[in-house]
Amino acid sequence: MESNFVKIHVRFADAIDGPAGESPWAEPLNATDAGGTYRLQNDLFFVPLRHGDVVRCALDADSLLQVVGVVEVVPGVLLGFEHPPDTHAVVEAALELQIAAGFEATRNMDGFAEIFIPGATLDAMPAMPATPRGWELVERLDAAARLEAAERDIRFEVDAVPIFNEDPIDYWAAEDEAWARLGADDPAVLAAIQTLASRDLRVLATIRAGRHRDVLTYMERLSTPDPRDLPLLDRPLLVEPGAE
Repeated sequence: MESNFVKIHVRFADAIDGPAGESPWAEPLNATDAGGTYRLQNDLFFVPLRHGDVVRCALDADSLLQVVGVVEVVPGVLLGFEHPPDTHAVVEAALELQIAAGFEATRNMDGFAEIFIPGATLDAMPAMPATPRGWELVERLDAAARLEAAERDIRFEVDAVPIFNEDPIDYWAAEDEAWARLGADDPAVLAAIQTLASRDLRVLATIRAGRHRDVLTYMERLSTPDPRDLPLLDRPLLVEPGAE
């Protein structure tokens, strides 16, 4: 990455399954150390923002440049395809054909790929190379739809309470009998719980609220290869710091 690029943080709304956010690279446009406008240099996995889109950022409580608004999205149509998993060679060859035809292609994760057609509209789509058998078009978003999805799926409110922790904590998972009652007393599992509680204040707050099972569910969801296969949540799993 170029030296003038910076990491920014996209915090997802609670309704998004998978991680709490993503941290793409971005190019400062009209910005200071406290924030401003930035042009994305990466395609995001979980929300339909792409390189070239312009966002506005502000410093959050963890001194991260958090996205607080979308200023502009690149014109074009984003197509999302589900495809059979474990077909790396087929997927790579198919996306290379799309790139050769002048389109942009991204393999987000096993079982899902995106093709972006710059400048296109839903009413004026150019011919594109055929996709392989078994590929299913599941998403078809123009610029307006991408903007609408971003405004729905991104949490724009600046985090006022720190989430990431660098200070020692007065909690030791190995001494917490609640884990054994849940069958989570394997040393490797306890070590993973301790690491999460030490680094993420939301995990620690959830434990202190007595919601140990929710922490295990959160860990299971983090380890799922394809978060798109996860069932929808009917409530947030983790407690926000200070709310327990």
